[in-house]
Amino acid sequence: MARTNGLISKRGFPRYPNFVESFPAVACEDSNNPTDYAVWSQQGALADQSSYFGRLWTWASSPCAQWPFTDNDRFTGTFNHDTSNPVLVIGNLYDPATRYEGAVGVADMLPNSALLTVDVPGHTSLGSSVCAGVLTGSYLLDPSVAASIDGQVCPKEFNPFELAVEASTTSGLQREVRHQLLPILAGTPQT
Repeated sequence: MARTNGLISKRGFPRYPNFVESFPAVACEDSNNPTDYAVWSQQGALADQSSYFGRLWTWASSPCAQWPFTDNDRFTGTFNHDTSNPVLVIGNLYDPATRYEGAVGVADMLPNSALLTVDVPGHTSLGSSVCAGVLTGSYLLDPSVAASIDGQVCPKEFNPFELAVEASTTSGLQREVRHQLLPILAGTPQT
């Protein structure tokens, strides 16, 4: 029996990916959006000037043009006030989707913040850096450690491109890369 790619109404499906619903729910309800799709095209072209995936990320939020819901109590700013706890801002040096300069800008804007720099490729740092994972965990358990984290740079712990080249066959690539990554990413804080 053929399966269609349409939305399904129950969650019982094995490994149901809800990104189709969850991404617009966050992107659309937490931001102001135009109702004209031509604006998305214009803004995407502008976003290409400051983002690696400007058009792609901009167009991904185009469902917001017709999104029927609003979050009337969302926080709209200003974002430059002291917070009761320090804010930990994490920036990857080689994130193709969220540029490091954005993390620096956010940290500069927030007076009670700390910037952790992570020397890893890819989008996000958790799961890619033992150092960032340990420092983030420490911060979540005790936000006062943010001051000691501010300005730290987590070094590159592995190169995913070298791991991919080392894998002997395409069919064994995923298994081989996972085998090499698990010991690196399963690091635990030293007590």
